Amino acid sequence: MVGFIFNYYIRKRAFNWWKRYNYLLSAGLDTGVAFATIIIFFALSYQGISIVWWANTVNDSTYDGKSVPWKSVVKGSYFGPGPGEF
Repeated sequence: MVGFIFNYYIRKRAFNWWKRYNYLLSAGLDTGVAFATIIIFFALSYQGISIVWWANTVNDSTYDGKSVPWKSVVKGSYFGPGPGEF
């Protein structure tokens, strides 16, 4: 969304401002994301604090999270080539 605003709307309306400050704003936003990531890591994850919400726990209720196979291998057969079948 930010990329659309600054590369379409502001470039079209205020090209001289965009030409001068676009890369500076981009670097500032990237730096802000990097600093926020470091601060969140040391404030929460490093201290052992975990936030429980639906996006953190939804994978536990799926077949992938429960390690349920889609297909099972019949006893005595192999998944892929058998021994000596290269």
